[in-house]
Amino acid sequence: MSARLMALCRSLPARLPRGGWFVVAFFALLALPSLLPLMRPAPVSLGAENRRPAPVPAWPRAMVEVPRLPGAVDAYLADRFGFRDPLIRLNTFLRWHVLGETGTPLLVAGRNGRVFLASHNEAPANSMITLVCGATATDAVIARGVETIRQAIGAVRNAGMDPTLLLVPTAARLHPADLPPGLAAACAGHTPFGDAIAVRSAGLPVIYPVTEMARLGGIPLHRFHWAGAAPLGVEERVAETDWGLARTFPLPVERKTRGSDLNPLSPGLGLSDVIDEPQLRAAGAGECWLAACAGHGPPPEVAGALNGYWRSGQGQLLIIADSFGLDIAPDFLQSFAEVWLVHTNVTKSMSPVARAALSTWLHQRFGHDRVLLVLHDYGAAFDFGRLVADVLTPASCLAECAP
Repeated sequence: MSARLMALCRSLPARLPRGGWFVVAFFALLALPSLLPLMRPAPVSLGAENRRPAPVPAWPRAMVEVPRLPGAVDAYLADRFGFRDPLIRLNTFLRWHVLGETGTPLLVAGRNGRVFLASHNEAPANSMITLVCGATATDAVIARGVETIRQAIGAVRNAGMDPTLLLVPTAARLHPADLPPGLAAACAGHTPFGDAIAVRSAGLPVIYPVTEMARLGGIPLHRFHWAGAAPLGVEERVAETDWGLARTFPLPVERKTRGSDLNPLSPGLGLSDVIDEPQLRAAGAGECWLAACAGHGPPPEVAGALNGYWRSGQGQLLIIADSFGLDIAPDFLQSFAEVWLVHTNVTKSMSPVARAALSTWLHQRFGHDRVLLVLHDYGAAFDFGRLVADVLTPASCLAECAP
């Protein structure tokens, strides 16, 4: 049978009419997207869509499930269509550059070229913007934000350390003129969430650097997190003005193009910003990230929640922060010889035993030292205070911490 098939294939060119190969190639190209899934392993995630593919359809176990089968089959096949990922990226790229659309409800295209992170995955549309600008910042939500700040500061004090909390304003607070018209109208006349928290936190060691960040350019056009000049300038304000420390190790700055942290939410956007970034290596400083920090002091079971930065000299600083700590922590090398950053986004998923080990190491290492807490204004609506308490209080898990 195979010999006949091979003979047929060899004789096919002679049997095809003129232009026949074009017809064969045309239909082969049409079939290629459907054949590709058969030639490679099934995807475990859809990178361009930030989700898992539809599962293999289950055979109906009852008559009521039969009508659902065609939709399940269609979803399964659609998620495994050849070239799906690059086509979606191309669609996103064209929608942004031609129509000015972001391709996802998580992002909002504002005025003056700015892109806002509008909400988290499970939250209502635009809920991050409306809370930060104050439109949905009820008295209860503000009170909860003040309480999480009090709890975080209290946890540091209970650990015998000296706390300062840095509340970082985000783009909806710093750049209201860039909001799209509908959201700008909804936000008009409201007291921003961070401003309300700062007023109610009077008397606590809280720094809310709205003025400094506005002067330094605020948040880059295409980012949610700050970067470059703003965190560097805020570090200098905190260290020199609030703490009275000298800047003994100025960091050189280099202008670089940096891909947007919003790109993963809508792959294909291809956003970037030009940022003046401090250069640690050029200054002779060292750094380690997460698990790699196990070789620089912390025990392996806790290193995955840490970043470390160091240079020659004296003085150390502990920072406990949400994701906004990452871009300011190395800047404190200007005033401290060693800086350790604890990521609360990581510690919240650590086991009680690992958190207790981290707490023990922090107490042994930092004793009565200064501690900087960093969170962004929207994050104050959640459980930052509890996360800090979990990091610094081994007794908080008691029996759960037993091996």
